[in-house]
Amino acid sequence: MQTADRVALVLLGVIAFCSFVGEGSASDWSAVYLNNTLETGPGFAAAGYAAFSVSMAFGRLFGDRLTERLGSATLVRSCGALAAVGLGTALAVGQPLVALVGFACAGAGFSIVFPAALSAAGRTEGMATGPALAAVSTTAYTGFLVGPPFIGFLAELTGLGYALYLVVVLSAAIVVFAGAVKTGGGKAK
Repeated sequence: MQTADRVALVLLGVIAFCSFVGEGSASDWSAVYLNNTLETGPGFAAAGYAAFSVSMAFGRLFGDRLTERLGSATLVRSCGALAAVGLGTALAVGQPLVALVGFACAGAGFSIVFPAALSAAGRTEGMATGPALAAVSTTAYTGFLVGPPFIGFLAELTGLGYALYLVVVLSAAIVVFAGAVKTGGGKAK
């Protein structure tokens, strides 16, 4: 395996990690943010994760077509930007309806990232598909496991609204490293 392929595989892991920190944080903290920080009540608070999940489902449903049309790197870059801008705006505004839209943007944004990273990992030259997929998947699920508790730790120090900006920063990192989904597999379209 060449050095460039190793770097690309590491970057794919970083992208997947960032995405899964965001997914886990939405799962664990969206309703808490709406209920406790924005004081919406439990019924409305549940809509935050629902908005995230529904938009993620639609993104996954149409992701292949969008990838064919736009290319994987462009799509992942756009999706990272959508998640960062949508959630960042929602946190800055601090209004319940804007927060729902922000969580929906995050869901749509993260929906494409992990599948694109896995696809690129599977195309990595000089490494068998199984180990490449395992490396990226393990890194991603590590983000899913450690991200939400770390957000909780930050929330204890700063408040949940500020702690969730970590997801915005990691979404921006997806934008920066999105080129890896194209270069990660030497045979990318």
